[in-house]
Amino acid sequence: MLKFKMLILPTLALSLMLNVGCESNTSKSSAINKNQTSMIQRLTEEEIAKQEMVAEKARINFYNGNYDQVPKLLDPFCEKPTTNQPLYLCEVGTSYLAQNNKTAAQKCLLEAYTSLEGFFDTKSEKKAVSYWGAEAEKVYKGDPYEQATLSLFTGLLFLENGEIDNALACFKNGQLADSMSNIEQTQSDYGLLQCMEAKCYEMRNEPDNQKQFETLAKNSFAKSHPYIRAMRTSMIAKKKAEIKKNQEQQKKSKSKKNQEPILDIDYEKLNKLEDKIVHGYRSYYGPLMKPYNTLVLVWIGRSPEMQRQGRYGETRIFIKNPTPETHFEVLLNESSWHDVIHGFSNIDYQATTRNGREMDNVLANQAAFKKGTHDMANVFFEAAKDAEGYGALILLGAGLIAEGISQATNVKADIRCWKTLPENLGVIPLQLLPGQHQIQLDCYDVSLNHSRSIQYEINVDDKPFQFFNLVIPTMDAIDIPSDSNISNPYEIDI
Repeated sequence: MLKFKMLILPTLALSLMLNVGCESNTSKSSAINKNQTSMIQRLTEEEIAKQEMVAEKARINFYNGNYDQVPKLLDPFCEKPTTNQPLYLCEVGTSYLAQNNKTAAQKCLLEAYTSLEGFFDTKSEKKAVSYWGAEAEKVYKGDPYEQATLSLFTGLLFLENGEIDNALACFKNGQLADSMSNIEQTQSDYGLLQCMEAKCYEMRNEPDNQKQFETLAKNSFAKSHPYIRAMRTSMIAKKKAEIKKNQEQQKKSKSKKNQEPILDIDYEKLNKLEDKIVHGYRSYYGPLMKPYNTLVLVWIGRSPEMQRQGRYGETRIFIKNPTPETHFEVLLNESSWHDVIHGFSNIDYQATTRNGREMDNVLANQAAFKKGTHDMANVFFEAAKDAEGYGALILLGAGLIAEGISQATNVKADIRCWKTLPENLGVIPLQLLPGQHQIQLDCYDVSLNHSRSIQYEINVDDKPFQFFNLVIPTMDAIDIPSDSNISNPYEIDI
């Protein structure tokens, strides 16, 4: 009788776990556009991995400055609306931006932009939040920093074409995407988006709105300044240490009045420091707040990449790609020098300060389920060793079922990301006459040692606004591996 009870209890537990999983799936259902969904070609995790291996080749070509090779490799993945298509449209679009081929760039980026706005595939979304599907099989939507940067580029393309209302909508959408942060102090602090919204109001002759967004941009510049970031980190660390010390003292005193710790920091002090930075750097960022007809974007370094962590790869972490070159100056037409202004579009900072997603909690629960079924399988196997006859066979069978469920549970985080973005977008606002202009970009390391000079040429017309991209290729060319040696970002046997 005792053996029978031992068999029933874990079996009931296993059944309960499976029922919880089913309830979790059904609770995630939502309404969709059936016509839109039927168009999407769903990809398996293995198919995604194969595409990513080709995409890695395209990205290496981009880093090396071979921008024309990117469309050749990625265009086949952009022809049909698949769950990966928006990502590769973005990466092909940036290769065209790097060549200042704005017509081709707009075609790709606008298609990606509208896809991310309306692309939704319930089947892949439901599968991703279930215990059995991979998150990577969902339609690529991008993180907030990717959505915000796509909105920035799309808005700039509209603005150059004189479509101010469409540009304004893009810049506003970018700021909305950037507001998706768990930290109040880093919400809506993408300064270049606010600068460009101010530019739209300047072109519409709305000085009050222009001034409002210039002020927001300056505040974002101050919030993301390295000194303020270091000060905020120090304050939080100090407060956490105080909370830990108080908790230890309460344990020693066995106090029953345990209060919930509050992680408050001296925002008044931070605000005063931010005001000092806003006033102290006026001459540095001042040209961005004055009238100009040409905006030069300097693409510095490489954006951070994602990797998996955790026992089952359920956690995403960002791996930074810091560039050794930190200071840049521009010589225009061999006659005037201009600083490259930093601090309004630090993509590395935007990527690493958004702090988690709702999906991370789903993956954590899936990982717990996977571990639970694996541990339960071990309990069954151990019990089977001490049992006899049919009892042993039943326990062994239950263990195999539990282990099968554990192995079938896919908790891997989606690490697809837009890898052809820069670490930082520097800006140079200029007032230029129509015609051809020569630009020499001088690069320096952290000790202000000159590392290299790069020559560019831009052709300016008589539009009231236009922008140009100066993409800095990697200092040392990266070898492009053969098909057999290229790394598989998804670590899947294919």
